[in-house]
Amino acid sequence: MNTIPITKETCNASVPKELEVQNIRFINIKESPFRIHGLIWDDENGFIRMPQNIAATDKLENLNQMGTGGRVTFRTNSRYIAIKVLYNKSCWFAEGMSSVGACGFDLYEKTEKGKYIFLKSFLPINRNTEGYCTTVDLFKSKERNLVINFPVFAGVMDMYIGIDEKGTLQEGARYTHETPVVFYGSSITHGAFASRPGITYPSMLSMKYDFEYTNLGYSGACRGQKEIVEYISTLDMSVFVLDYDHNAPSVEHLEKTHYYVYETIRNAHPDIPIIMASRPTYDRGEFNEKKRRNIICASYEKALRNGDNKVYFVDGRKKFKNFYRNGYVVDGTHPNDVGFDIMARAFSECFDDIYKQ
Repeated sequence: MNTIPITKETCNASVPKELEVQNIRFINIKESPFRIHGLIWDDENGFIRMPQNIAATDKLENLNQMGTGGRVTFRTNSRYIAIKVLYNKSCWFAEGMSSVGACGFDLYEKTEKGKYIFLKSFLPINRNTEGYCTTVDLFKSKERNLVINFPVFAGVMDMYIGIDEKGTLQEGARYTHETPVVFYGSSITHGAFASRPGITYPSMLSMKYDFEYTNLGYSGACRGQKEIVEYISTLDMSVFVLDYDHNAPSVEHLEKTHYYVYETIRNAHPDIPIIMASRPTYDRGEFNEKKRRNIICASYEKALRNGDNKVYFVDGRKKFKNFYRNGYVVDGTHPNDVGFDIMARAFSECFDDIYKQ
């Protein structure tokens, strides 16, 4: 299918004359029956992950506009699914990143049995485009519950979804676990270097256990800041994942802040499971990985001593043995797709226990 550049003036419900499939009707995703997940709407900045005034307390405004963890769900019998997207700023990605992961979208079907099946990717044009329009062909018309995952590093100012002119459109299937899991962490949590949005480890876990989630991973910027942590503590959540090891600028900073973050969330949510994690590249042996891991382990053990029986520890020393040496990274730090899958499997041991209760 062809891909067409879109500007602010052309991001609307009209069908571009250049589009190969013309029997398409476009509907804004802010309209019913579409449902937006993992993001909130801001009139000035589009879809964002937390209020901009909160993000501004630590200069996270630009990162906050990146759509990682965002999804739109719906049900249709349309053979063709089109998207028309206006970025909230030009698409950006670092060398070595996949353009689809950083700036594109991908499409999954949720089956009647609750399994998620990858269908297609919506391929972007290039990093300097204001937006784009493209269509994927699902080859036959049938009723499907669909999920479109937002880009990891690009943000969305406006978006329309196109379906067959005579196609049905209904609200998509609900999550089995509707109270969100909240992830707080580094660029790895953010999803840096995933080849597609659905390959980040929070996304894979969400699809495996069918839970709603919010991704508050901010590349290079999660350091246990007081204002951000206090905001997170006010959120409605079912599970909290604490994974910011890589962003703590020093061992001393991690030691000063880690138990504080845990304690702040625990005081606000006395009954939810909290999962702590140390970095997956423990075996790299260059940046005090052992000391950092021990600080997080100490937080975990202190929580246990204080009677917390709903705290978990994903131990990088044990769960990610030889992660770096086996080449499960792209640039020496960030996982490749195999690495993200290994991370999701490690966290699954915690979620298996959480969801059996």
